[in-house]
Amino acid sequence: MQNIWLVIVVFFLVLLIIPIVIKIYASYNLLDNLGVISIYIFFIKIVAYKVRYQDKQIIVFSQKNAKDIPIQISEKKLRFIEQLSSQLKDKIIIKNIMFISRIGVNDACNTALLTGLVSSVVGTIIGLIKNKKHSAKFELINLPEYNGKVFTISTTIKCHITIFDILYALFISLLIVQRSEKYEEI
Repeated sequence: MQNIWLVIVVFFLVLLIIPIVIKIYASYNLLDNLGVISIYIFFIKIVAYKVRYQDKQIIVFSQKNAKDIPIQISEKKLRFIEQLSSQLKDKIIIKNIMFISRIGVNDACNTALLTGLVSSVVGTIIGLIKNKKHSAKFELINLPEYNGKVFTISTTIKCHITIFDILYALFISLLIVQRSEKYEEI
C-alpha cells in the first residue's frame, strides 16, 4: 500500500517538472488591417482569434461574433501582472522563433528598401532576445513581392515552461505585491 502512495507522489512530482510546450502563432496584414493570434499548448488549440485595430481600440473576433474587449485593470492587478510577467520572463525557455515577412509596394526599389528596413529592425530585436536567451534559435525569412501590394508579417514562437516555474512565479509575484502594499501603508 505504501508503494502506491509513493507512485502517486512521484507521478505528481514528475508532472511539476515536465516542460509544457507552448506555440504561439501571430500574423498581421497591415493593408487589410486584420491579424490572427493562436496559442497551442501540447498541440491543442487554446486560443484562436482574429484581431483588428479600429478607432484606437483592439477588436477581437471569435469564430461566431465580434467582441470588443475592454481593458480595465486596477492598480493592484496591474502591479501583480507586471511582477508576474517579470518573473515568467526569466523562467520561460525559448526554443525557436521564426519571423516571416511578405512585403511589396508595386515598386522593386521601394520594396527592397522596406524589406531591408523590416529585416534590420527584426534582426535588432532578435539580437536583444538572443543576448538574454542563449538557447533560442531564430529564423528570419523575407519574401519580397516586387509586383504587388502586400504587407504581411507573421511570427511563430515555440517555448517551454514547467508547472513548478509557473506556480513559483505566481507565489513570488503575490508576495512582492503584498509586501509593497504593506510598506506603502506605513
